[in-house]
Parts: sequence; C-alpha cells; structure tokens
Amino acid sequence: VILGITSIAYSVAMESSSKQATLGKMAVGVIVTDVNGGKPTLGAVLLRNTVGRFCSNIIPFYIGYLLGLF
Repeated sequence: VILGITSIAYSVAMESSSKQATLGKMAVGVIVTDVNGGKPTLGAVLLRNTVGRFCSNIIPFYIGYLLGLF
C-alpha cells in the first residue's frame, strides 16, 4: 500500500510540475498534457493516475499498461 501511494504521489508531483513528466518520460522526450495540449491541472493528473492505475491493475496480467502503447 505504501509503495502504491508513494508511486502515485511521485507521478502526480512530477507530471503536474513545470516539467510535465516523470524521469522516465523525460528520458524519452514524452510530456503529459491536457486535452488542449496545455499543462494539466493537479486534479486531472491525480485522477488520471489513480483511476488509470486502478483499471490497468485489475485487468489480468497488467495488460492495461500495454494498451497505452497503441
């Protein structure tokens, strides 16, 4: 539980910062945006991370993460 909370806190803090990316995303040149291409709000990033991770984790074999590739 603590690892999950720490992971979400890290992602939310980094993606809602001026960098708009975690260290891994920065390494490959990816940024997180809102639907208009702007900087996402803290609430939007928090919702995306909590709901998105929950849905990806309940699908067998974490296949929800693989769907992000397409």
